[in-house]
Amino acid sequence: MFEILSAYVRTTSHRPPVGPAGPDASLQVRQPDVNAAVTVLARRTVLGGDPLRSSGGSLLGGARLGWARLAGADLRGAHLAGAKVSAATGWPSGFDWRAAGARLVESC
Repeated sequence: MFEILSAYVRTTSHRPPVGPAGPDASLQVRQPDVNAAVTVLARRTVLGGDPLRSSGGSLLGGARLGWARLAGADLRGAHLAGAKVSAATGWPSGFDWRAAGARLVESC
């Protein structure tokens, strides 16, 4: 199931945020379906024998995480190669998203 959600986020996260434009643009949010999928992935408990753990935890490589709120996620060992993030992306305390392979873009 998590592989399917990961693929869904990678293939649909490119859609622009929804909500007001102009001076109220700070109220824009990611599409609710993408946000829900990322939330489920972020809350996932990775167990010792989990095949995704042994493959490095690379659940979101290539995803567009511009407005993702991952502050409560366990991203230890995650490889986010090719993931695009913005200044609005929320990370867990101490997580080095650059070292994990994500790159900062102006909009994603």
